[in-house]
Amino acid sequence: MKLLIAAFLLTALPLAAGAGDAPVSVTERVPVIVELFTSEGCSSCPPADAYLRELHANQPVDGVEVLALSEHVDYWNRLGWKDPFSDADFSKRQSWYSTHWPTRVYTPQMVVDGVHEAVGTDPAAIAAVVREAGRRPKGRVRIASALNESGVGLRIEAHGLPASAGAIVRVAIVEDGLESQVPHGENKGMTLRHDGVVRRLAEAGATGSRAKTFEGGASLELDPSWNRDRLRAVVFVQEPGTRRILAAGHAPLTAAE
Repeated sequence: MKLLIAAFLLTALPLAAGAGDAPVSVTERVPVIVELFTSEGCSSCPPADAYLRELHANQPVDGVEVLALSEHVDYWNRLGWKDPFSDADFSKRQSWYSTHWPTRVYTPQMVVDGVHEAVGTDPAAIAAVVREAGRRPKGRVRIASALNESGVGLRIEAHGLPASAGAIVRVAIVEDGLESQVPHGENKGMTLRHDGVVRRLAEAGATGSRAKTFEGGASLELDPSWNRDRLRAVVFVQEPGTRRILAAGHAPLTAAE
């Protein structure tokens, strides 16, 4: 996954309006990252995919803005249907999470803000941990983008970060409104719909120990087959040790002026 750090973006792109160094206000919706590890080859996954779409579209948890990431693993591909959205990197990411708590790797699994996991077909359990995650202190992320012929340039700022030993700034390019007709495997004959499908996940930099802010830029290639009108950038700051999400934000990808 190609990622180039683009320092020139720090001055070339105007950021969307936001509140400087202040953390997210208690009167605003607090961004919470919900990652669904799923597969089109898994018969238990379509209800979880549908619930993630509901979280994304309807935002049913008061005070929280769910940032939905649908990460399709590849270990189901050998069982009759190769998921067109699957990537070995998402399987590795799920395994990385599994080393942090005593649970097996399975689908559908939802991970909330990096520190809670639940079965993706248990809406009550998921809503409870999403609500709890929304009560934790969070920094603020602002993003500016500029589409070009081959990809997108991003300018990223994070402010008001909770104290940490250092964190990774990750960028997910996600696509909404995807659909598959599945001719083989456990979901044979089904039409599956997805929002928040992670097309690319990359690192945009890192914060120093106890750092309260981050400023950086990145340039990412986009596959020509992706629908640019349905792409968004989701940026989150994550402690590698605890897996905790310290800040998150999202923005549509827009053409350079």
